[in-house]
Amino acid sequence: MKKINNTPTEYEEQCLFVEWFSLQFPHVRLFAIPNGMRTSIGQAVKFKKSGTSKGVPDIFIPELNAAIEFKRVKGGVLSHEQKDWLRYLEDRCGMNCFVAHGCDEAVRFIMGLTRNK
Repeated sequence: MKKINNTPTEYEEQCLFVEWFSLQFPHVRLFAIPNGMRTSIGQAVKFKKSGTSKGVPDIFIPELNAAIEFKRVKGGVLSHEQKDWLRYLEDRCGMNCFVAHGCDEAVRFIMGLTRNK
């Protein structure tokens, strides 16, 4: 018998976060980078040529100088490319970067950033 995984996907956790953020901070903009989308090889080549880069974090919030990489609550592991991008954005660009294992962790991260403003 196949084991059922009830852990929400990264996509589901990210959608919950975007919904929460939009309600809490309606005048603060965020945007997603859809790097993890499954696509054809031809489309992937076009994306790469136009500047898509493996490992870029999932969510950017310019006003908070923040980037969030979403992972499942259970399991999700950073790739080498994701670690490299997060290190670059933190060290070279001075961004607030965070790996969120689920929506709740992302909410706590944002609340910590906004408490100081």
